[in-house]
Amino acid sequence: MDSMEPDPKLAPFIKPNVLQEQQYRVDGITTISRVPTTDKVVALTFDDGPYRPYTRDKLAILARYGLRATFFWVGTQIKAVPEQAEAVVAAGHEVGNHTNTHPYLTRISSDRIRSEIQTCKSLISDQGAPFIPLFRPPYGFYNSVVMSVAQNLGYLWNVLWTIDTLDYTSPGVSRIVQKVLQGLQPGAIVLMHDWPSQTVSALPAIIEGILERGYRIEPLGSLLGPVIPYCRHLWVASPYLRGEDVVSVQQALLKRGFDPGAVDGVYGPRTAGAVRLFQQQEGLHPDGVVDHEEYQALNVECPAGQPPPYPIYRPDQCRQLQVTSPYMRGEDVAAVQNALGDRGINPGPVDGIYGPQSASGVRAFQQREGLEQDGIFKLDMYPLLMINCPGG
Repeated sequence: MDSMEPDPKLAPFIKPNVLQEQQYRVDGITTISRVPTTDKVVALTFDDGPYRPYTRDKLAILARYGLRATFFWVGTQIKAVPEQAEAVVAAGHEVGNHTNTHPYLTRISSDRIRSEIQTCKSLISDQGAPFIPLFRPPYGFYNSVVMSVAQNLGYLWNVLWTIDTLDYTSPGVSRIVQKVLQGLQPGAIVLMHDWPSQTVSALPAIIEGILERGYRIEPLGSLLGPVIPYCRHLWVASPYLRGEDVVSVQQALLKRGFDPGAVDGVYGPRTAGAVRLFQQQEGLHPDGVVDHEEYQALNVECPAGQPPPYPIYRPDQCRQLQVTSPYMRGEDVAAVQNALGDRGINPGPVDGIYGPQSASGVRAFQQREGLEQDGIFKLDMYPLLMINCPGG
């Protein structure tokens, strides 16, 4: 049994449901569960590889139909079967980062998170694969620390999925095919894995079923467009954010009489302090965070027009949050999840869904603050996490 294969007892729990929104942002990296398009196009993705012999089997099937897919590799598997990795690169498929050892990233330190992502990135490069800024967190679990590290290593997209085939549970070939075809929609990202033999058997029927329904199949990176520099959400992260967008902000602040320190492209406390002073002058929330309001006020032009959307943790409403049926969803939930993660409290995935795991994180926070430990996030608790609510 391959080391990536999960314990069957855990299978129902390790692939969380994700928001079926087109995209949203956390800490400067865009999380995506579906490509934002109305075109009838689908991306096939394979996790946990490369894997002998099934990776080559998939390549043969994809070549038969003249298709390319996106493979999310694990570093230890690259080292275990380098010839399979070479075959993927030679066939022109995309390769994204799925960490080195496939850990739960939300349970480890930021230094180890960085090592996991950087090691896999280096191993992918060693195989001659072109860099594409696609990162997929193992099990779909992530928080603001994970996103900050991934973004600092050059990743623009935190890739989740639209359709989970559950192939890792060995549900049967027909069930895998059925999951894909029933879930088809424009821009769907299909999640499969490299090691289950049933996935290889199901792949021809999946491809033919997709094509028969008038869809085309493209690699994910090509659907997301060319990789170009853009104006990121800037904040004091660890390690500090670096780049041309930071230089542009520093230069714009200097022109307006605000001292950001050295114009070195490093977004540290000195630059953030200058941003806060500028925000106060402009009547913006003085949090030292540069988002599209700040870029516009500084007259910094971003490539390809508007910078990316607001970070998800600036809610347009703040409600009392509690576990309900159906679960509460929204940017206020994501704001709380993000803020808890920033304080070392695990709220589960930052998915904007207030379920039992988020409530458990809130109880831990309430205990730390000496509050009633009922798992209900009340309106007067937002300021404790420094969440700026509208009208607050």
